[in-house]
Formats: sequence, structure tokens, C-alpha cells
Amino acid sequence: MKKLIFILFVLLTVNATAQENDQPLQRGRVTTNGLLDNWFVQAGVQWNENGTWKPFQGKLALGKWWAPSIGTRLALTGMKGNTIVPYMSYITEGGCYEVYGRDDFTQFTLSGDVLFNLSNMVMGYNEERLWNLIPFCGPAIARNCSSDKYVLGLQLGLLNTLRLSRRLAANIEVGWQRLEPSFTGCTATSGWGSHARRFYAEVGLTLNIGKHTGWQKAPDVEAIHHSYEAEIEALNAQLEDANAEIERLTNGESVEPVEPAE
Repeated sequence: MKKLIFILFVLLTVNATAQENDQPLQRGRVTTNGLLDNWFVQAGVQWNENGTWKPFQGKLALGKWWAPSIGTRLALTGMKGNTIVPYMSYITEGGCYEVYGRDDFTQFTLSGDVLFNLSNMVMGYNEERLWNLIPFCGPAIARNCSSDKYVLGLQLGLLNTLRLSRRLAANIEVGWQRLEPSFTGCTATSGWGSHARRFYAEVGLTLNIGKHTGWQKAPDVEAIHHSYEAEIEALNAQLEDANAEIERLTNGESVEPVEPAE
């Protein structure tokens, strides 16, 4: 009888351990991480398409993924730019002509972006995915240091990340930014010239920081419940067989040996 009780104890322990180590997981769902997890920093160089601004500027950003598909980012960009302004005009026999020159200025832009990981939204979360497509948009505030002006604006774009390791990724970003006209001294009140605009392309690196950089898939509670029920039914059947065996032994009944199959 002690031997039978020991066997039942071992069976219960093995089944409980198997349930803990081999739980079914829900597809497309993950568990929530802590506040200090899933942060990232970015650094890059931007090239500006707008011909009235100098082409290159640097960027630093700090962000966090709140879920596999939603994140936020605070980015600071800066450069020494320029704008084209009329210096003088004169009249000749051929007509009126204006002479233009470049007026240099130093500017910084602080933007707050909301990021949407489209790859995770459409195909589900995969920590080892090579390429992630991430649209973003958000407000911005810019300062023209040379003229001591602050202006508001907005920006939107598309971030592409290429996984290099668990912690590191290369990023390629394209975007568009619009600022109030006073930022570069524009005087137009309507049309394209009514605001300062720029298109940019950026290359850089993303470093994932924090204890956890990915997401653990959530366990499938319903599947686990059904699995437990099946295990309990199996254990009940084994227990009934053991009780029947104990009862036969108690009544002094002999157990016929079972010959091994040939």
C-alpha cells in the first residue's frame, strides 16, 4: 500500500511540473511589462530635402514601447540652417530684379511622437523579426536661436528598423515637418510658402535598454483549464484503479501475474 501511495504522489508531482513548464500560449497576446522595461534610445543623422535649409542635422531620441504595437518617443533635432531672403532690388531697362542671399540661423526642434508598429499589428508580435515598419506622428516645438523665436508645428513619417541583435537595431526614417511661418521669416499668408516645411531622410541606430527588451506571450487560460480537467480525470481513473487494487489486497485476493507479450 505504501508503494501505491508513493506512485500516486510521484504521478501528481510530475503532472504538476509538466503543466508549469509546458503551458499553452495565446497567439497575438503578451503579458504587460514594468515601467522600466522596453525603453530605447536613438541617434541619427538627417538629410533635409528643402533647398532653403542646410541639408544635415543630428538627432537624439528617448522612447518606450507600452505594448508591442504602441510606443512614444521624445526626439531632439538641431542644426545650423539658412533661409533665402531678398537683399536688394533694382530697376533696369529689362525690368525689376531682386538680389537674394542666405540668412543663417541655428535651430532646435523638440517633437513628441506616437509610434505604431504596423508589423506587429498585422502579423503579430515576433521578437526576432528582421524588419519592422513603424508609422509615427506628433506635435513639435522649434526654436530659432538666431532670432529668439519659438514656433509650434507637427510632423509625421515612417520609421524602419532592421534587427541586428536583441539590443541593437539599425533604423532608416523618412518624414515631413511643418512649422509656423515666423520660424524662417516667411511673409506669405497662404499657399505653400505660408509655413516652413521640410522633408527629411535619416539613418541611425536604436539601442534597447531596460531589464526586458521584448514581450512574453500570455498563457492561454482556457486551454490550460481544459488540460487540467483532462489531467484530473486521468488521475481520478488511476486513483480508482489503485483503490480497487487495495481493496483486492485487503480481502486477500490474489493478483494473477500478467505474462509479457511476445
